[in-house]
Amino acid sequence: MKEKFSLALQSWKSKKTETEAAQLLADSDRMEEFLQGVELKLKQVPFAGENLAVIPGMISLIRSYIRRDYREVPKGSLLAMVGALIYFFSPIDALPDFLLGAGLLDDAVVLSACLKLIKSDLTDFRDWQASQHKLED
Repeated sequence: MKEKFSLALQSWKSKKTETEAAQLLADSDRMEEFLQGVELKLKQVPFAGENLAVIPGMISLIRSYIRRDYREVPKGSLLAMVGALIYFFSPIDALPDFLLGAGLLDDAVVLSACLKLIKSDLTDFRDWQASQHKLED
């Protein structure tokens, strides 16, 4: 199992995933379509553990970035988030998602590793969101 998790992390950090993430970030229509697919898949997950709970915040940050509402996020953090979502969205990865329970463990490992990298960026984004809501009130 440990080898599967190692493989999952290598796949997430791969040049191919980084390139795919950059291409999505460069095309707002494709990115929006991709994010909608991720949201749909997340709704189909029978349980959303702690690591999967970070996905809606990542989606919100990415949407704000592609809409040019929020740009205060490092490119590396964006690529890490999109790469983690690509890994989550893919049904064929280190542990295929059709394996109930176990199939999402590798996704959770990748999302957890990503969260360690982007936690402060996500916190900054949430603070920015809160300040925007205060301005609207």
